[in-house]
Amino acid sequence: MAWMFNSFRMVVISIIPNLIPLLLTAAIMGYFGIALKPSTILVFSIAFGISVDDTIHFLEKYRQELLANHWDIKTSVFLDLEKYLDKSLDTTNINYTIKKIIMDHCRSACFLIADGIIP
Repeated sequence: MAWMFNSFRMVVISIIPNLIPLLLTAAIMGYFGIALKPSTILVFSIAFGISVDDTIHFLEKYRQELLANHWDIKTSVFLDLEKYLDKSLDTTNINYTIKKIIMDHCRSACFLIADGIIP
């Protein structure tokens, strides 16, 4: 990934979403008392593979949106989210309302985080 983006910073940023599924899987296994053995370690490798794949797809799409929008971060993030929601939801009124609610919550959360408040 460092070679693809030519940035050590992107590698550091991508570590966080890659660790979350592994920690969540370990927590679930610990909660249910599932012991670590070779067969259960495969669960970690599958979770890690899925998270790395999703991270690479997200970061590449984010980079494309940044280049298309002249490095305007706010526009790039929300435009990409809106395109994704348009693909996943139909154009009926209820789905349009759901899309608007999701977009408004995302914008609010981003503004809160930018102001130093964790929602």
